Amino acid sequence: LYAASAIILLFVICTGVAYTVFVIMNDDPPPPATLPPTQVPTSSPTFSREKVYRDQFVATVGPQVDVRGTPQDLAAQWIIFDDPRMLSAEDPGLVQRYLCALFWFATTESGKKKWSSCNPPEQGESSACIFQRFNRLNNDQVESIPEDATRWLSKEHECEWIGNLCDDNLVSRVIEIWGQNLTGPLPTEIAELPFLQAISLPFNDFTGTIPSEYAGMRHLLSLELHDNALTGTIPQKFWLANALQNFNVGGNMLSGTLSSQVGLLTNLKGFHIYENMLDGTFPSEIGNLGFLSFMRCNRNVFNGTLPTQLFELTLWEFYILRNLRGPSN
Repeated sequence: LYAASAIILLFVICTGVAYTVFVIMNDDPPPPATLPPTQVPTSSPTFSREKVYRDQFVATVGPQVDVRGTPQDLAAQWIIFDDPRMLSAEDPGLVQRYLCALFWFATTESGKKKWSSCNPPEQGESSACIFQRFNRLNNDQVESIPEDATRWLSKEHECEWIGNLCDDNLVSRVIEIWGQNLTGPLPTEIAELPFLQAISLPFNDFTGTIPSEYAGMRHLLSLELHDNALTGTIPQKFWLANALQNFNVGGNMLSGTLSSQVGLLTNLKGFHIYENMLDGTFPSEIGNLGFLSFMRCNRNVFNGTLPTQLFELTLWEFYILRNLRGPSN
């Protein structure tokens, strides 16, 4: 009897529901015994677990998480089923690790076009890899410098993955991957890394436009996207990103004019828009950039004359050749 009572008490505690039971004594015969009601099937534990993760990822990057085969979905599958770390849904580092995994899938066409080096380990491979670091020589020749590194989507903490630089609290601060054949549109989702200070992805094969989401990153100090195949215009939101200190989108196929709002980027030290198809006149407001030290705007199709305010700046480096048409060319 005591054992039975203990089992009943344990069941009540575990279910978390308390019931008040009323016992009515009368002389009527007990009702005939009936079979227990058929229970409604519940979701499988695997499905429920997956949904908890996916709901978090959807809240971060949107409904593409639930579209099968997208980079957002493949990153979710890797986190939930394949990641050797098997983070819990409550782990404070879950979203950061997911976003880093998503970055790899998004820049490889969902794994179809792998990077030049340090891709996820295949069967029998360890987390270690030889990273072919991109190096551009003074004569514009390119060389690769091999160095020991850690693969992306490996069992190590994502802060160990080559090119993902973190602070002492293991928070991503810089994504820097040069010349590794990263492809596709620039992934907008890295804007969800809240403390990212630098995005440096030059000499890759990115196409499409510059994401305006990058302009809304509160801590972003440096954006380097030079020597890709980007098109479109420079998003207007970037002229309001006054925390920026370095802006390099040279060597692409950008078009449009240079906004007079460029004068709002008062913390800018490096401004590089060379080798694009930018046109129109050169705005005089650029003279407001008191900290500007390095500027390359050669090989565009600007017209008119250079504003006199430009020559009042103390520039350590200034390239304008093969560009402007007019008396100041």
